[in-house]
Amino acid sequence: MATNALPAGSRGGNPAPRFRPPPGLHSRPKPAGRMIEKDEDDTMKTLYEVAREQGPLLTIIEEGHDGGCGLLTFSGTQPLRFVASWGMGWEHVSVSLPNRCPTWEEMHFVKRAWWRGGETVIQYHPAETEYVNYHPFCLHLWRPIGQEVPTPPAWMVGPPEKPTPATRKPT
Repeated sequence: MATNALPAGSRGGNPAPRFRPPPGLHSRPKPAGRMIEKDEDDTMKTLYEVAREQGPLLTIIEEGHDGGCGLLTFSGTQPLRFVASWGMGWEHVSVSLPNRCPTWEEMHFVKRAWWRGGETVIQYHPAETEYVNYHPFCLHLWRPIGQEVPTPPAWMVGPPEKPTPATRKPT
């Protein structure tokens, strides 16, 4: 049963949810899963946080002790299918469509839905001997839990943006 639910009295003083959560969604003990509200701001968002921010754009199909799956609607395209998890030392979201790979803009939308702006996540291109491909149109975002993700300096990625009339400092 698909639902778009937030627990009553959830963080942020939101009113009661518009939809009823599936049985057991908010009755799990804290160690069992991340669906419960949490205090850390340096981890992947919970399903509740994503649902609160995305509202009707998110449809929860199923939830588990370390994640869930559903549909996330992006700007007029067909809904993105996702599986989100946070177990075994990794935060992870897979994103797929039935007939094509997600675009960069769609993956960026998913990254912003599940992680905060200052967090770095990775899309791996592993050694060919390590390839796993269960779905031809599925991409993955990863983040190791409790570890800083190394990134190159911005100047190695590309030159800074050229000033525009709006951002140019007066001389």
